[in-house]
Amino acid sequence: MSGQTGTNVALAIGLAFISTAGYAINPAGVRFAFEHGVPVLTSSLCRVLAMVAFAGVMATIRPHGFYVPPHLRKPVCFLGLGTVIVSLGYMSAVAFIPVAIATILFFTFPLIILLLSPLLEGGKVPAIRIALAGLAFTGLAIVIGPVASGLDWRGVVLAGFAATGAATQFLSGRWIAGGVGPVTSSFWAHMISVPVVLAAIIIFSGPVSLDGFFAPFLSDRFASISIAVVCICYIIGFGFQMMSLHHASASVIAPFFYLEPLVTIALAALFLGQNLLPLQYVGAAIVLVALFGSAWVSRRPPGRTPAA
Repeated sequence: MSGQTGTNVALAIGLAFISTAGYAINPAGVRFAFEHGVPVLTSSLCRVLAMVAFAGVMATIRPHGFYVPPHLRKPVCFLGLGTVIVSLGYMSAVAFIPVAIATILFFTFPLIILLLSPLLEGGKVPAIRIALAGLAFTGLAIVIGPVASGLDWRGVVLAGFAATGAATQFLSGRWIAGGVGPVTSSFWAHMISVPVVLAAIIIFSGPVSLDGFFAPFLSDRFASISIAVVCICYIIGFGFQMMSLHHASASVIAPFFYLEPLVTIALAALFLGQNLLPLQYVGAAIVLVALFGSAWVSRRPPGRTPAA
């Protein structure tokens, strides 16, 4: 695992913001494609295949581009597991519930990381982190409360499931940092995802012919454009996320992804007409205050700093 200096952390934060910009477009893009006839599982498969193709090409021009040391193959599998859970869960959630609600539910994952990181490292969970987690869930309840009776439980479960996948993705990505490069980890994580996404398509949609798969793209240019944007932005998001984890821990990096829900909610309102109620915006603000508070807590230096 690579060292974590002030310069490394600053670079990691910059990479995280670029990743956030790429990721933020995906939920609204997938929902837009869904409204133009593209099933969400097809969108998931497209972005997974796009990453396999891109990372595969990059790996071929790098020495030992596909090699994973034996002791890191298990965490790479966990990275793949987390990746496919996010692809299937988060992207499918937007088909059942508004993008803004799915995004807020999904973004409980940095709190999961902040709470788990000290436990995984053998330390205690600071009381301030528990308090901030409680504040975030209070805001979440305010957001969901006014529309709880009308929410499709499938979307809620899928978004929550995706949050656990994202936490797994971040923690395993940091675990392999320094031993496996971002290109290699991106390639294998998505190679692991391909058969799982294909199986999900067959289970929930039945066998699909190539003509059936490409039909939405051939009949509606907006479907093709939206999926192209989703794939490009996903490559940017995932690639820069893996690079950021090579320079700082998951608990430091994850909170800086809180810019993503702001951008995603704004895009959903602008392009999909999915506006929240005023009270829900208050709840969303409370969630974001708690999350930014968590980011501040994670950046505070410990009481004792080891000598360099």
